[in-house]
Formats: sequence, C-alpha cells, structure tokens
Amino acid sequence: MFFKKKNFTCIDIGNHNIKVVNLNVDGEKLKLNDLAIKRIPNEIVKNGIIIDYAIAGAELKEVVNSMKNISKNIITTIPNRDLLIREVEIPLMKDNEVKESLKWEINDELPYDVENAVFDYELVKKFKDKLKFMVIVVKKNILKNYLSILEKANLKAKVVNIQPMALLSILEYSNLLNNSEIIVDIGSFSSQITIGNKTEIFLSRTVDIGGINFTKILMDNKNLDYKTAENEKHDLNLDTELSEKNDYNLNLDAGINYNYQFVSSVNDLASEINRSIEFVQMKNRELKFDNIYITGGGSKLSGLKDELGKNISQSLITLNNYKMINMNSKIEEQFRNNKAEFAVAIGLGISEVMADED
Repeated sequence: MFFKKKNFTCIDIGNHNIKVVNLNVDGEKLKLNDLAIKRIPNEIVKNGIIIDYAIAGAELKEVVNSMKNISKNIITTIPNRDLLIREVEIPLMKDNEVKESLKWEINDELPYDVENAVFDYELVKKFKDKLKFMVIVVKKNILKNYLSILEKANLKAKVVNIQPMALLSILEYSNLLNNSEIIVDIGSFSSQITIGNKTEIFLSRTVDIGGINFTKILMDNKNLDYKTAENEKHDLNLDTELSEKNDYNLNLDAGINYNYQFVSSVNDLASEINRSIEFVQMKNRELKFDNIYITGGGSKLSGLKDELGKNISQSLITLNNYKMINMNSKIEEQFRNNKAEFAVAIGLGISEVMADED
C-alpha cells in the first residue's frame, strides 16, 4: 500500500472518555505520534447521553492543549446510536436524481421528518436494472451538537466518519478483512455490533449493554458509590467470580446472588450478537462467520471474553492488531494500557488514509 503524505488528528468523543490521536502517513508508513484520553465528568452524562456540550467542549480543549502538533485535518465521529445505516435499492437513474430518490426511500424509516436529517450515501453495487446504496442518516441537531463540542475547543472537523467504517478499516489495513466480519465494540453504556466487509455494512446496531451494567451490579449489591464500583470493576475477574460456589443462588428470600447477575448481563449481550448474526444471514444466506472481533473499554473486563464465548459459536478475538502502525516510543505504554479505548479514533485515521490511497 502507498499513501499520500498527510497528518491527521482523530477525535472520538464517547459517553465515558474523550480520545484523541495524532497520526501521520508518508508512503507505506503510518505512525501514531501522540495520543490522549480524558474521562468525561459524570454530571454531564445522563443515561449514556452527553447533556452539556459546553463542558464537553472545555474538556476536549484541555485534552488537545496537552498534545503536540494538532492537525488541521481533523476527523471525528458521532455515537452509533444516533445513526441510521441502511442498504437501499433504487431503479437505475441519472446521478442528479439519486439523492432525492434516496431521501424519500429512507423517509419512512426515520422517527423524525426527513427534512430534519443529514444524510450521505455510497454506491455499493450496480445491477442491470437497479442500484444498491449504503445510506447513512443522522438528525441535524445531533450532528450540530457534536460539532459544537469541537467548536468550543476552537477546532473544526474536516471529515465526520462513522464508527462502523472506522473499525472495519482497522481489519482491512491489517489484511484481516478478506471476507465479511463481525466487530463488537463494548462501550461504557452500550455495545455496537457491526457486520460488514470492504464495501458493505450489512448491519450496525446498538444494544444497551455495556460496562455500566457491571458497575451497577456492584453498586446495588455492595452498596458502593459509582466511583468506588468503577474502581472495583477494573480489578474484577469474571473467571474467578463465576467459579465461586453458590454462584446461582435463586432463593428469592435471600436475594439473587450478584454473580448470577453478571452471567445474566453477559448472556444478554451474547443473545444480541447471535440475533444480529441470524438477521444478517436470513438476508444473505451465503455469509459465514468464523470470528468475532471485540474491542472497546468494556471488553477489558477480565474473563468477559471467555464467558461471552460460552454462548457464541464463533471464535472471539480481541481487536488489537496494530503491528502495521509505527509508534512514538514515548506513548507506547499509554497506548498499550488503553488500546481498546483508542480503536475508533485510530480507525478514523486509517479509514481516511485508505480513502486517499493511490
């Protein structure tokens, strides 16, 4: 692969952390020069949604001010739960007629008026009598709110990409996207399930199961505050917790053992993954999946992958193949400790780099 010389600053504003990376490319090399991660204050997040964009902007400004050489080529994204991603087929028509036709095709699927939407589209496949497009839609005010966070930090996004494309780009850059693949990004408040290949996203959905589920179990059963429960969760090992005797105490008088609640949350996530696979295979019977890649801060919970794998037939693989990315030695340890959290931010840069490939 040969890439144009360019610098990028990639910003991923989650509901738990702000992640920023500086990447540069020159020829065949992609290098991670700097990175930073900062926790978002709990008080500006409600039910997994940022409610104070001004404070979020101030937090982002503090992050970028701590970094060197912020690029003017800024790439960002918005939460997957705010996106609608669909494959739409329309009859053959002139290029200047496509946008209007797609606009009305997606209108019935939106919970709001199409005039309040911003959408983009990409041709997936051209048939003899029809065209297949991938259409991406977001509500105007949601996009405006997220871009305002950057504006508060005196930044302006040059590109707004989508998280599923960013994560699939990591696999493609690592030569792991030869067929269709599944990626599960386990975040703080939710998990994103993406099924796609180099040209198509067959499914992208968000389920309300994330790291917060395990935090709340500890809070409720051990009478802990949020911060203490979060710290205890990081030291938790599901393999150890779930191997203790009396894990499944269902005596209602005594209360349900909280280890059972851990299992229940993991099983719920496994069920959502299996349901997603079945849905895609109903429409695309030729698709087979051997692996599921997992990433995101929630995936770091010790023992989660093994417990999740008990109810999934595919092999679970941690998405951490960054061998093809050079790195500033000063940031290696920070990256190693937080690489699951930085996946989307790095994927944003890779996606843009590959789009510019000669």
